[in-house]
Amino acid sequence: MAFRRQPKRPPPPSLIELPPDVRRPATRRRSSPPSPGADEVRRELRMPWRVEVGEHDGIAEEVHEKAELEDPFDPASGLILAARHGYLVLPRSDEGCGVAGLLPGVLLVKPSADLRRWNLRALHELAEGLMDKHHRHTHTHADTWVLTLALAIPRRAFRYRDDADHVPKWAVRLREITARAVVRAA
Repeated sequence: MAFRRQPKRPPPPSLIELPPDVRRPATRRRSSPPSPGADEVRRELRMPWRVEVGEHDGIAEEVHEKAELEDPFDPASGLILAARHGYLVLPRSDEGCGVAGLLPGVLLVKPSADLRRWNLRALHELAEGLMDKHHRHTHTHADTWVLTLALAIPRRAFRYRDDADHVPKWAVRLREITARAVVRAA
Protein backbone atom coordinates (compact mmCIF):
# COMPACT_ATOMS: atom_id res chain seq x y z
CA MET A 1 0.00 0.00 0.00
CA ALA A 2 1.55 3.23 -1.14
CA PHE A 3 1.40 6.42 0.83
CA ARG A 4 -0.90 8.95 -0.76
CA ARG A 5 -0.47 12.60 -0.24
CA GLN A 6 -3.37 14.30 1.39
CA PRO A 7 -4.73 17.33 -0.41
CA LYS A 8 -3.49 20.59 1.03
CA ARG A 9 -5.87 22.10 3.51
CA PRO A 10 -6.24 25.81 3.70
CA PRO A 11 -4.28 27.23 6.63
CA PRO A 12 -6.36 28.00 9.69
CA PRO A 13 -7.40 31.62 9.91
CA SER A 14 -4.99 33.76 11.84
CA LEU A 15 -6.05 35.05 15.21
CA ILE A 16 -6.41 38.48 13.74
CA GLU A 17 -9.11 37.27 11.32
CA LEU A 18 -11.17 35.68 14.09
CA PRO A 19 -13.72 37.69 16.00
CA PRO A 20 -12.49 38.56 19.51
CA ASP A 21 -14.78 36.04 21.28
CA VAL A 22 -13.24 33.13 19.33
CA ARG A 23 -9.56 33.95 19.91
CA ARG A 24 -7.61 31.23 21.58
CA PRO A 25 -5.35 32.04 24.50
CA ALA A 26 -1.72 32.49 23.55
CA THR A 27 -0.56 29.92 26.08
CA ARG A 28 -2.24 26.71 26.94
CA ARG A 29 -3.26 26.34 30.56
CA ARG A 30 -1.44 23.55 32.32
CA SER A 31 -3.41 21.15 34.38
CA SER A 32 -2.33 20.93 37.98
CA PRO A 33 -0.31 17.91 39.06
CA PRO A 34 -2.20 15.08 40.72
CA SER A 35 -2.77 15.61 44.42
CA PRO A 36 -1.00 13.19 46.76
CA GLY A 37 -4.10 13.43 48.96
CA ALA A 38 -6.27 12.23 46.10
CA ASP A 39 -4.02 9.24 45.51
CA GLU A 40 -4.07 8.34 49.18
CA VAL A 41 -7.87 8.54 49.36
CA ARG A 42 -8.20 6.44 46.17
CA ARG A 43 -6.05 3.76 47.82
CA GLU A 44 -8.21 3.92 50.95
CA LEU A 45 -11.43 3.58 48.96
CA ARG A 46 -10.14 0.39 47.32
CA MET A 47 -10.05 -1.23 50.77
CA PRO A 48 -13.11 -3.14 52.00
CA TRP A 49 -16.09 -1.19 53.27
CA ARG A 50 -17.54 -2.81 56.38
CA VAL A 51 -20.54 -0.53 56.87
CA GLU A 52 -23.57 -1.50 54.81
CA VAL A 53 -23.50 0.15 51.40
CA GLY A 54 -25.82 3.14 51.32
CA GLU A 55 -25.72 3.73 55.06
CA HIS A 56 -23.01 6.36 54.58
CA ASP A 57 -25.44 8.41 52.48
CA GLY A 58 -28.13 7.94 55.10
CA ILE A 59 -25.87 9.25 57.87
CA ALA A 60 -24.82 12.20 55.70
CA GLU A 61 -28.43 13.09 54.90
CA GLU A 62 -29.36 12.92 58.58
CA VAL A 63 -26.42 15.15 59.52
CA HIS A 64 -27.37 17.75 56.91
CA GLU A 65 -31.04 17.69 57.91
CA LYS A 66 -30.32 18.10 61.62
CA ALA A 67 -27.86 20.90 60.94
CA GLU A 68 -30.35 22.67 58.66
CA LEU A 69 -27.51 23.67 56.37
CA GLU A 70 -29.13 25.61 53.53
CA ASP A 71 -26.17 25.43 51.15
CA PRO A 72 -24.31 22.10 51.25
CA PHE A 73 -21.58 23.71 49.14
CA ASP A 74 -20.88 26.45 51.67
CA PRO A 75 -17.10 27.00 51.87
CA ALA A 76 -17.28 26.42 55.63
CA SER A 77 -19.72 23.48 55.52
CA GLY A 78 -17.37 21.24 57.52
CA LEU A 79 -17.11 23.76 60.35
CA ILE A 80 -20.84 24.51 60.29
CA LEU A 81 -21.89 20.84 60.32
CA ALA A 82 -19.42 20.05 63.10
CA ALA A 83 -20.56 22.99 65.24
CA ARG A 84 -24.26 22.20 64.80
CA HIS A 85 -23.57 18.64 65.94
CA GLY A 86 -21.76 19.73 69.06
CA TYR A 87 -18.16 19.46 67.87
CA LEU A 88 -15.52 22.09 68.39
CA VAL A 89 -13.03 22.24 65.51
CA LEU A 90 -9.54 23.34 66.53
CA PRO A 91 -6.61 23.87 64.19
CA ARG A 92 -3.66 21.74 65.20
CA SER A 93 -0.68 21.25 62.93
CA ASP A 94 1.13 18.52 64.88
CA GLU A 95 -1.51 15.81 64.36
CA GLY A 96 -1.10 14.69 60.75
CA CYS A 97 -4.18 15.84 58.88
CA GLY A 98 -6.36 15.65 61.97
CA VAL A 99 -7.68 13.64 64.87
CA ALA A 100 -11.16 12.87 66.14
CA GLY A 101 -11.97 11.14 69.39
CA LEU A 102 -9.02 12.15 71.56
CA LEU A 103 -11.23 14.59 73.43
CA PRO A 104 -15.01 14.18 73.43
CA GLY A 105 -16.63 16.70 71.12
CA VAL A 106 -13.32 18.09 69.79
CA LEU A 107 -11.96 17.67 66.28
CA LEU A 108 -8.30 18.57 65.76
CA VAL A 109 -7.70 19.54 62.14
CA LYS A 110 -4.45 20.41 60.40
CA PRO A 111 -4.69 23.97 59.06
CA SER A 112 -4.29 24.67 55.36
CA ALA A 113 -3.95 27.83 53.29
CA ASP A 114 -6.26 26.14 50.77
CA LEU A 115 -9.77 26.60 52.15
CA ARG A 116 -11.10 23.66 50.11
CA ARG A 117 -8.54 21.33 51.65
CA TRP A 118 -9.23 22.73 55.14
CA ASN A 119 -12.97 22.15 54.66
CA LEU A 120 -12.41 18.59 53.43
CA ARG A 121 -10.17 17.86 56.43
CA ALA A 122 -12.85 19.21 58.79
CA LEU A 123 -15.48 17.05 57.06
CA HIS A 124 -13.19 14.03 57.33
CA GLU A 125 -12.65 14.49 61.07
CA LEU A 126 -16.39 14.97 61.50
CA ALA A 127 -16.90 11.71 59.58
CA GLU A 128 -14.40 10.01 61.94
CA GLY A 129 -16.42 11.20 64.93
CA LEU A 130 -19.71 10.14 63.37
CA MET A 131 -18.41 6.70 62.41
CA ASP A 132 -17.15 6.19 65.96
CA LYS A 133 -20.61 7.16 67.19
CA HIS A 134 -22.62 5.00 64.75
CA HIS A 135 -20.26 2.08 64.09
CA ARG A 136 -17.69 2.14 66.88
CA HIS A 137 -15.86 -1.09 66.11
CA THR A 138 -17.22 -2.08 62.72
CA HIS A 139 -15.92 0.54 60.30
CA THR A 140 -12.77 0.93 58.26
CA HIS A 141 -10.99 4.07 57.18
CA ALA A 142 -12.50 3.49 53.73
CA ASP A 143 -15.95 3.80 55.34
CA THR A 144 -14.87 7.07 56.89
CA TRP A 145 -13.81 8.41 53.50
CA VAL A 146 -17.07 7.31 51.88
CA LEU A 147 -18.93 9.21 54.61
CA THR A 148 -16.62 12.22 54.20
CA LEU A 149 -17.45 12.42 50.50
CA ALA A 150 -21.17 11.94 51.21
CA LEU A 151 -21.02 14.79 53.75
CA ALA A 152 -19.25 16.98 51.18
CA ILE A 153 -21.84 16.28 48.48
CA PRO A 154 -25.04 14.87 49.98
CA ARG A 155 -27.50 12.90 47.88
CA ARG A 156 -29.96 15.82 47.66
CA ALA A 157 -27.27 18.02 46.05
CA PHE A 158 -25.56 15.33 43.98
CA ARG A 159 -26.97 16.52 40.66
CA TYR A 160 -25.34 19.93 41.27
CA ARG A 161 -21.93 18.42 42.09
CA ASP A 162 -20.21 20.26 39.23
CA ASP A 163 -20.96 23.50 41.11
CA ALA A 164 -19.21 22.23 44.24
CA ASP A 165 -16.34 24.59 44.97
CA HIS A 166 -16.03 23.96 48.71
CA VAL A 167 -13.80 20.87 48.45
CA PRO A 168 -11.02 19.97 45.98
CA LYS A 169 -12.22 18.84 42.55
CA TRP A 170 -10.65 15.42 43.07
CA ALA A 171 -13.01 14.90 46.01
CA VAL A 172 -15.98 15.64 43.75
CA ARG A 173 -14.75 13.04 41.25
CA LEU A 174 -14.25 10.46 44.00
CA ARG A 175 -17.77 11.18 45.26
CA GLU A 176 -19.07 10.32 41.80
CA ILE A 177 -17.21 7.01 41.95
CA THR A 178 -18.53 6.13 45.42
CA ALA A 179 -22.08 7.10 44.41
CA ARG A 180 -21.87 4.77 41.38
CA ALA A 181 -20.64 1.97 43.66
CA VAL A 182 -23.62 2.50 45.96
CA VAL A 183 -26.06 2.42 43.03
CA ARG A 184 -24.48 -0.77 41.65
CA ALA A 185 -24.69 -2.49 45.03
CA ALA A 186 -28.34 -1.55 45.62
